[in-house]
Amino acid sequence: MRNSPRTLTSASRLPQSTSWKILAKLPEAKLIEMMRAANVITNDVRKILDTKLGIRNTSAHPSSVVISDVKATDFILDLIQNVVLPFKI
Repeated sequence: MRNSPRTLTSASRLPQSTSWKILAKLPEAKLIEMMRAANVITNDVRKILDTKLGIRNTSAHPSSVVISDVKATDFILDLIQNVVLPFKI
């Protein structure tokens, strides 16, 4: 079942003293958890973002892991379809 459409106005649930500069300095995993706690994203989206963050970190640092074209395409499609498009901007 598809979640109901979300809006970016959910970000208004963050404390008013929170500035974008402070949020930009947070570790990505902490920011994802804060967005979940503020109901900006659903738990399903949090899981997707946590998984993608792990893949991104593995890909960004020297390792023997090979990322195929298929995996890269799946990565992008999953984020677009399940994280970006459900927001009504």
